[in-house]
Amino acid sequence: TSTTATLTIGLDRTSPVAGITLNPVNGVVCQGSTLRLTGSGATSYTWTGPNGFSLSGSSVFISSIQPSQAGTYTLVATGANNCTASTTASV
Repeated sequence: TSTTATLTIGLDRTSPVAGITLNPVNGVVCQGSTLRLTGSGATSYTWTGPNGFSLSGSSVFISSIQPSQAGTYTLVATGANNCTASTTASV
């Protein structure tokens, strides 16, 4: 005897799409000025970066930025269903 099962896979429309906007746009910022990192497409945001940088929020600011803060910043975005997406930006 055999049994047939049907599996239906649905698209989860609540998954986040992680995106980073840098201000200034090209990721080049002068020493002493302010860098703004903005995330979109999720319900919560966690940022990490050089020298132990870690903040939460859709928009974070690094004022009076120094050369030691140059590097890769990572955004982990979490959607309403607790799925995550991540992306990086170089400054």
